[in-house]
Amino acid sequence: MYKIIRKKQLALVTISLLFLIVIFSNVEANVVDLEHNDFLSSNDCNYYWGNTELKLTDGTGFFDVIKKDGTWWFVTPDGYAFYSTGLNVVSHDKKYIYNISIIEKYGNHFNWAQAIRNRFKEWGFNTLGAWCSYELFDNIPYTHTFIFRHEGTTEWRRFVLNHPDVFDPSWQELVRGEITQVATQLKDDPYLLGYWLDNEIHWGPDEDDSKTLLENYVAARHDSPGKQKVVSFLREKYNEDVEKFNNVWNMNLENFDELYDARKLGREGWRIKSKLLLAKTPLFKEETSLLFNREILVKAESDIDGFSRLVAGTYFNFITSTIRDQDPNHLILGVRFHCAEGAPKEVIEECAEYCDVISINYYVDRKIVYNPNTFFKSLYRGLVPLDQWMKRYYKIAGKPILVGEFNTLTKDFKDIDLERAKHFEWFAKKCLDEPYIVGYHWFSFYGTVNKYDQPNSTIVDCMTHVNDQVYDLHK
Repeated sequence: MYKIIRKKQLALVTISLLFLIVIFSNVEANVVDLEHNDFLSSNDCNYYWGNTELKLTDGTGFFDVIKKDGTWWFVTPDGYAFYSTGLNVVSHDKKYIYNISIIEKYGNHFNWAQAIRNRFKEWGFNTLGAWCSYELFDNIPYTHTFIFRHEGTTEWRRFVLNHPDVFDPSWQELVRGEITQVATQLKDDPYLLGYWLDNEIHWGPDEDDSKTLLENYVAARHDSPGKQKVVSFLREKYNEDVEKFNNVWNMNLENFDELYDARKLGREGWRIKSKLLLAKTPLFKEETSLLFNREILVKAESDIDGFSRLVAGTYFNFITSTIRDQDPNHLILGVRFHCAEGAPKEVIEECAEYCDVISINYYVDRKIVYNPNTFFKSLYRGLVPLDQWMKRYYKIAGKPILVGEFNTLTKDFKDIDLERAKHFEWFAKKCLDEPYIVGYHWFSFYGTVNKYDQPNSTIVDCMTHVNDQVYDLHK
């Protein structure tokens, strides 16, 4: 009886082993061939995914930027031209069903990453953009995204949206700690393209908050470092003459100490900007002189611009110097400006002072470059209407532009995939036409595949067609 039981047990073990072998063989059948790696020898790409037909420098060992014959380029660590074509959110953990699907298909996340890396080569992409699981990938250029706007005290965030108190030592300490942790790990990696400092931070009147930075900091609590700084700034600006301040800002303060408890100024910054813009228009110049005192508004605008520069300079100087203390090797790619209505000139200038690249997230309608409603709202708020292709940023900064995100906002199409494909082609080719733009990153990866990791051929075929022309079109 014992021998019979033993034989049955052995039979069950044998069947189980055979079953596992079949299962794992099926998994392997779906996994890309990890040993087969032909991307280095095809499509004129070198080890760092640069263009071997365009040698620009001897290389620094890390990615760099250069202006050559009037055209800006990224430069690979070994000195070849590199135009950054990227996808955002190449990640396994953002979609639950997608994550289950890729585990079933590839067996683990590392095999999935290898498959995506091969797809990048097939589709003409060469950069892992923002919010990607880059730690799973080998030998592919990538970016790291810091998010510091939400750091700091809860009390500050009650009064100021989407912007940190850059004068707060506790915020600076949090930023320093995160940078130290990240940069010490990445500083020697030649595949790191660079660091994003943040994403769509509030720098002035926008669709979420109409306040200028001066108004934001005035709205904060009396004991916050930012509030202390703005009061100090205005005291010095008006040389303790509170009557002059009251006249400019339509206030009724007895002294500057009362400003600590104030939550708002007597004028709104966006109205000041819009009135002055109208005053510069020949058609309205005479009429506006009868409606408001231009001299007073110019003084108020000077306060707004001066404080914006102070905040931006403090922000960019502190973060970039902290990064470079830990990692002097890599590029700083800017702060991913939201291009909805334009960042203030002073902020762009300060960004250019400390960053290697100006990055912009740019969403615009393909068929109507300027939505009339958005255009006139921006004009009314006094913000410079956006140039069609970000030339305003380049003219102010003099630094190359990297598009951190783009997609179409339009959803009312029968074939949304076809519309997105057309938008990609239109936008990417416009970027390639401009000598100051050094790359574009599509938002996001999940639009290129479905929840079962099957490529969306309508979009992917178009992307591949355009990406294959990058080095022919950007000259």
